[in-house]
Amino acid sequence: MPAKNPRVMVVMEQPLYYTVCRKAKRDGVSLSTEMRDLVRQALEDNEDIIWSQVADKRTARRSSPPSVSHKAFWKRLGI
Repeated sequence: MPAKNPRVMVVMEQPLYYTVCRKAKRDGVSLSTEMRDLVRQALEDNEDIIWSQVADKRTARRSSPPSVSHKAFWKRLGI
């Protein structure tokens, strides 16, 4: 019976392998689940870095009109 999720073979150094094995055992999950979670977290962290860089670029090139505070914005709307 074919697997419903794609499979990936990973080759890693022995110390890294043993570290992931210990973490999986500590977390009470399979090695496969631990690797999936670690890859997912790494991708999320990478995405956060990219969005932070985008925000920094936008902030750096912002010119007039100047930013308006939250209070001033609602005051201008008369709310």
